Amino acid sequence: MSSTTTGRPAARKTTAGPAHRPVPARRRFQRRFARERLAVVAFAFLVLLVIVAIFGPWLQPYDPDQQNLSIAFSGPGGGHWLGTDQLGRDVLSRIISGTRVSLVAAAEATGVGVLIGVPIGIVCGYFSGWFDRTVMAANDAVMALPALILAIAVAGALGPGLTHSMLAIGIVFAPRLIRLVRASVLDIRHETFIEASATIGTPTLRILRKHVLPNVLSPLIVSTSLMMAWAMVAEAGLSFLGLGVQPPQASWGAMLGQGYQYTAQAPALIIYPGVAIMLSVLALNLLSDGIRDSLGRELRRK
Repeated sequence: MSSTTTGRPAARKTTAGPAHRPVPARRRFQRRFARERLAVVAFAFLVLLVIVAIFGPWLQPYDPDQQNLSIAFSGPGGGHWLGTDQLGRDVLSRIISGTRVSLVAAAEATGVGVLIGVPIGIVCGYFSGWFDRTVMAANDAVMALPALILAIAVAGALGPGLTHSMLAIGIVFAPRLIRLVRASVLDIRHETFIEASATIGTPTLRILRKHVLPNVLSPLIVSTSLMMAWAMVAEAGLSFLGLGVQPPQASWGAMLGQGYQYTAQAPALIIYPGVAIMLSVLALNLLSDGIRDSLGRELRRK
């Protein structure tokens, strides 16, 4: 007999749909970042700069250090697309050569700051106590000093040169990273998963590496991109003052310092490196904003 005659309802047929697979966090970040158009353009511009820095020796139309006083202060033309400087050197070749110096300088300074600031910030935030109080007191005293003035003092004490100037800038970066990382660690130190790991006997070093450090990476990435922009400006300032790269090596800051003396005769000598610095710093700031917004949405959804 059918189910209708027996009074029992017919069994419903259910079809199981495809299992819902969560989208990985990396894929969600990539999708959100792709919608940040300005950040994508900035990222493409920075990739172009990296390509120019890597293949610069093959892209330079002339030797950037080759002098020819007979064509000094020549305008664009005659095989020199951006003209020549006070010593007859090709400006475009020196701009291309300076790209590598500026990018390497920014990476070196940021790397020094991260290597100093991140470990100290993690230790201060996780353990607290007298070490934290002592370090933060010294940290606040250093941060009270003007950053560029402190960088000039450290670079002057170490001596002129790109490596010394970038070490000085990295030392100036470190206190700011210490405070940032420490604040991030304090926010998660008492989370349940960290306390549970400590309760079951997980070594402290493993907790810091597996649980604490990954949760610090989001604000650290944003801050690092901003610091690279500041490092590029700082390198230009130190090279302008003669504490960065030394002649005849080309960098955008050194070109500004040398061209400043001939502003009346050839204002283009400071316009070209100035525009290069401005666009690079703007791209790094836009990239930082895009990363911050993309990571921010991820954090709000968790």
